[in-house]
Order: sequence, then C-alpha cells, then structure tokens
Amino acid sequence: MQPDDERPDDPDAPAPDADARKHAEALRRDREKAERAAQKEAARAEKDRERARRDAEKAQRDRDRAARAAEKEAERLRAEQERAVREVERDADRAEREAQKAALDARLAAQRAARQVERARLRALAAREPGDEEAGPDLPPGLAVLWRPAPVGRRGPRPGLTLAGIAEAAVALADADGLGAVSMARVAERLGVTTMALYRYVSSKDDLLAVMLDAALAEAVAGAEAVPDAADPGGAPAWRTALERWCADQLDLARRHPWAVQTPAAAALPGPARVAFLERGLRALDGTPLSWPEKTAVVGRLSLHVLAEGQVVAAEAQAARAAEAGAAAGGEEPPAGGATAGHPALLDYASLLRAVTDPDEHPVLAQALAAGAFDDAEAEDDEGRPDWGLRLMLDGVAAVVARAEARAAGRAPGGT
Repeated sequence: MQPDDERPDDPDAPAPDADARKHAEALRRDREKAERAAQKEAARAEKDRERARRDAEKAQRDRDRAARAAEKEAERLRAEQERAVREVERDADRAEREAQKAALDARLAAQRAARQVERARLRALAAREPGDEEAGPDLPPGLAVLWRPAPVGRRGPRPGLTLAGIAEAAVALADADGLGAVSMARVAERLGVTTMALYRYVSSKDDLLAVMLDAALAEAVAGAEAVPDAADPGGAPAWRTALERWCADQLDLARRHPWAVQTPAAAALPGPARVAFLERGLRALDGTPLSWPEKTAVVGRLSLHVLAEGQVVAAEAQAARAAEAGAAAGGEEPPAGGATAGHPALLDYASLLRAVTDPDEHPVLAQALAAGAFDDAEAEDDEGRPDWGLRLMLDGVAAVVARAEARAAGRAPGGT
C-alpha cells in the first residue's frame, strides 16, 4: 500500500508495475536490438576479416607468382647469357681456327712463291745459251753475281736488260730517294720490266745492294788518277800522295752517293771494283819497306777512318739535297748557317761544350775551348787538303815507314 499522498491523481493512469514492465520491455528490446546490431557488426567484421584473409592469400599468391615469374625470367636471362657466351666462345674458336688457317695458307703461299721464284731463276739460268757467258769462278751465289763474266757478243738485237743496267737504275733510285726506296719491285718499275725478270740477274735484294755498291765504287776506280812514281814538288813521298788521293776518292764517293756508306755489311762483298780499289790502296805502299801485314793494316785503318768521315759527308750531302728539294717545292727556307746547320752530325760541337763546361771542374777543357781548339777555323785554312785526322794517321804511317826504312838500312833512328 502506497501512502495516500503518493497515489496518482489520474485514476486511469497505469500502475507502477505496468510502467516498469514497459520500461523493462523497452530495455529488453533495446538490448536485443543492440545484440542483433552487435551480431550484425560481428558478422560484418567476420566478413571483413575473411575478405582481408582472402585478400592476403591473394596477395601472397600474387607475390609467389611474381617471385616465380622473376625466377623464371632470371633463369631465362641466365640461359640467354650462357648461350651468348657459348656463341662468343664458338665464334672466337672459329676465328682462331680461321686465323691459324690463314697464317698457314700465307706460309704455304710464301713457300709456293719462293719455289716459283727459284724455278723462274733456274729456268732463266737454263734458258741462257751455252755461248752467252764464259764460265766464271766457283763462288757463292751472292759473290758470283759480281764476278759474272760479261756476255759474249753475238748477232741479233742487244738484250734489253743487263746487270749493268740494273745497277745503274738502282743507283739512280738510291741517289734520288735514299737506300730505303730501293727494292726489286721499284727497280723493275724504273726499268719497265716485271720483278720476275730481274731474278735472271740478281736473286735477292742483298745481291742487288752488292751490285749497286760495286757499281758506285767502279766510278771511283775509273776516275782515279795514276799513282805518282816520285815525291810531289811539296816534298811529300809518293805513297802519301797516293793514299791521300785514295782516301779523297772514297769521300767523294760518299758525297755523290750518300747511301754507299749506309749499306749493310752483307753488301760489302769483294766485287771487281772493290778488289781494284783495294789493289790501288796497296799499290800506293808498294814502294815502301813495310811488310805485307803492315801494308794491309795501314789500308784497313785508313778505310775505317774514311768510312767514319764519309758518314758525316754523306749526312751533309743528304741534308743539303733535302733542303734544296724543299726549297724547289716551295718549302721553308733553310735554317741560318746553311741547309745542314741543324743536322746532328754537323752541330757546333764547340758551342755545345762551352754551354756545359765548368772551368772549376774542367779547367784544362776550358783552356782548350778558350784557345779555339774545338773551332772549325783550321778546316777553312786547309781547304783542299786532307782533314787533320787523316794527316795525323798518315803522319803515323810515315813514322812506321821511317822505322821500316831504318831497319832495312840497318839502323834504328832514336834507338827504336
């Protein structure tokens, strides 16, 4: 029982229990609604999780697929690279085999060409008529060509090619363009014949050089003056005058044919002209009491001295010709001091020495330079006379001759 003052005024109002029930029912409905919403939300969340799981699985499958594709692509690239390497190796092996084959073919071709040249030379020798040449001395091939007898004259047209003509053409070529320009092909071209045609006369370039050098020496032999029989008016003995001329002719040869002092030693064979030139040098000493070993030693030492001087003379001649050719072609003017002033063989040695000589360290050399001992004034005063070095050597020869004369007369001047 509620107190009178708590009773509702409206007799028709629902009782409190009914309101509570309604309220409870409303709460229940709200709770159920909330539960349904929660269940719905949970179901939606589950769906989202399932969808996320499926997406993750799909992403993993995609990653796996991409990894497999990348691995497959890498394997393909690796296979292609290995295939390319194998192809390169095969190409390299093939190129090496082809190069070896080409080298072998070249060697075989060279051997075939050499055999053909030798056959051509033998055919040319066999083609000579028995009366073409008299039998010469039994000499090695390189020397035999220099001593081959001249062809015996016969009726009919003169041959268009001779050993003398070949030598003349080769000498002219070397005079014009230097020794390096001389070859069998260039000489044949100059003569208007084939290279093979030359092999009837010279079998190699070494033979050609030997023929050239002997032909150049023949000029000196032909132009030589007779050896004087007595002392000249100036008081020099006949042997000295003859040797001076002998040496001067060799220097003139180097001046006219600079290449003659540049030929290899193999070309300096004892051909007719060289033997005649040696005969002339020994004949100059024929009237002296020197022994034969002494005479040959004198001629040999003088030859070495003249060869060294000839190389300087040849260098000067070549440089002068080059300067003249440059001027003729409209080139630059020669340097001051002459066309050959800058040539290494003709440098002002005295000036170079002065530049590097210290009077404190080289007092004697400094005195010699101050006195003009290294200057070229003496050469100008002695124009036309043998160089000082040759005079020094001939003075030494004169002393040896004097001792030999003293021995022959039974006395020794000066006790030696």
